[in-house]
Amino acid sequence: MKAAIFSLFTFFSFLGYSQDYKLGNVTKAELLEKVFQSDTSAVAAYYFKSSSSFFPITQQGNFKIDTRIKEKIKIYKKEGYEYGTIKIPFFTGSGSQESIELVSAFTYNLDSDQIVKSKVKDEGIFITKINDYWSLKTFVFPNVKEGCILEIELIIHSPRFATLPEFLFQEEIPVQAAKFHATIPEYFLYRFSTRGNYSPKYLNSLKSRSENQSSWTFKENVFSYELFDVPALPDEPFVANPNNYRSAINTELASIKQINGLVTNYATDWQSVAQAIYSADFSEQIAARNFYETDLDEVLKNYTSEKDRLLATIKFLKSKVVWNNFYGIYTNDGIKSAYKKKSGNFAEVNLLLINMLQHIGIKADPVLISTRSNGIPLFPSRDAFNGVICLARIGNEELLIDATDDFPIPNLLPARDLNWVGRYISKEGFTEEVNLMPTKTSVQAITLMGDLNADGTLKGNMRKQRTEHFAKNYSGVSTDTPSDAYLEKLERELFGATIDSFKSIPPSNDSQTYVETFSFETTSICDIVAGKLLIKPLLFYTTSENPFKQDIRESPIDFNFPKQFKYMYILKIPEGYQVEALPEPVSVSLEDKSLAYKLSITFDAAKITITSVTDFNQPILPAEAYPAIKAIFAKMVEAEKQRIVLAKKS
Repeated sequence: MKAAIFSLFTFFSFLGYSQDYKLGNVTKAELLEKVFQSDTSAVAAYYFKSSSSFFPITQQGNFKIDTRIKEKIKIYKKEGYEYGTIKIPFFTGSGSQESIELVSAFTYNLDSDQIVKSKVKDEGIFITKINDYWSLKTFVFPNVKEGCILEIELIIHSPRFATLPEFLFQEEIPVQAAKFHATIPEYFLYRFSTRGNYSPKYLNSLKSRSENQSSWTFKENVFSYELFDVPALPDEPFVANPNNYRSAINTELASIKQINGLVTNYATDWQSVAQAIYSADFSEQIAARNFYETDLDEVLKNYTSEKDRLLATIKFLKSKVVWNNFYGIYTNDGIKSAYKKKSGNFAEVNLLLINMLQHIGIKADPVLISTRSNGIPLFPSRDAFNGVICLARIGNEELLIDATDDFPIPNLLPARDLNWVGRYISKEGFTEEVNLMPTKTSVQAITLMGDLNADGTLKGNMRKQRTEHFAKNYSGVSTDTPSDAYLEKLERELFGATIDSFKSIPPSNDSQTYVETFSFETTSICDIVAGKLLIKPLLFYTTSENPFKQDIRESPIDFNFPKQFKYMYILKIPEGYQVEALPEPVSVSLEDKSLAYKLSITFDAAKITITSVTDFNQPILPAEAYPAIKAIFAKMVEAEKQRIVLAKKS
């Protein structure tokens, strides 16, 4: 009966939130609430969250944008204390700085049956600079405890019309009610784009507005998007960026109509976006000259082929300028300044490479990208991108290069860049999509030949070969003796094995392959039970756990790039022993072979041969394939936990 009464209370409170979203009405019943009814595992939950944007007129007679944010959060468990710190990003670049005004922020607790209200004070508010354009305002709530409720109301004041603040309907904790509201004068036309698995209810209306100071009357469009009972964003493995699948709404300014009727269009299509970016910064930077040429020409005087000159130019650039870890499609101080300071942002480093390649006669142009952490561009927008890389052409070969990478390799972009497609722009204004995903399969192949002894010791030699992305991080490895730290890591990988005679061949310009060989000895891969030797077939590289545990999946499965794991073992059987049992062979795959797994074990009187191959032929698989993918991994785990059994000959 109590549960029924509570559910009714929650339901009617929920209706109240959906109507007015008022703060300050915290009740004892809410503070006594122990769990969130629709998700009892939740560490915290939003009772409601809302964003309301409107366009007041300044004393100078200009529009600006004010966005009022309201949030009411319930903390259920200690693990939810992190929600007692709220961080709001805001633009602080030159010319159009935003500001954040705190209206109210309180923590509510129940103490001796009385509601105690604690205010967020000045010492709990601070600003952190993110980069030259953005800062973060942080609000730390006092007296955060299990059962408390947090309320905050603030206003973001902005002179920037390009976008309204993004609004998230879905969070890492459940959201009972969420509302996005915007009242926009008829002079501004915005595009609205929603994403995620939960679609908000949409309402649109028109109203009149009068400004007494100038006897000015105009129309306003009112947009409302509302969503209820939104579950927490699933914590799923193999997701490039959960924000890509989070229910949210974004806006983009499409046009502004002046009072005289003149219309200025913005971001009408990808063509205009790309051209606007190119003309705003790229053209000037790519054309800049007379600051590095003498140094570069001296380096290149002994190189003749275009490919060698390109690689030497990349190496020269890396010796002169380092990436300062700031992303961006625009330069801060320009490529000349970056060259002089020996440091630059994402755009400066790659535009400098494009400039240098054009100087030496190699056709090179910019490609706009959105990194995996930045999300997938949904519609034409300058804000859709956060980086620019280089597309060079030598003959009929197209080479994508990111000079901010530690080891820039043509057509082997760092994993962070592998986010579907980029946007190529030429000087002439031509633009098209460019596939950023690699076409070559990255391979990790391990070959092992070993002698198994009756005491369970395994002695042998191992050869590990990595190609493409698996080899990328070893580009700077010396062929000399590896560091103690690397050997210790390798020994841990081999369950504490003793390693000797280590040799390696690092990748080169001609071959993106890293090879290492060594001898080893271990006592950790064999169990002895009743005189029998029991061995897992893949030894050190057993898949012991299925990473896919949820019953359902909402987002695509992202394996990053095409890859193959291949194992080939030959184990000599100890003198006086014979094979008593072997795991059954396994061969499973998706119908289109985009994911495939094989395990095969054969033997003769002297040796056992073990072969395993796992192919990830398609890096991104749809959520609809999840049940089959989960089943394949389950069979993989089951197969690899089986034992090879060796018994003494009778």
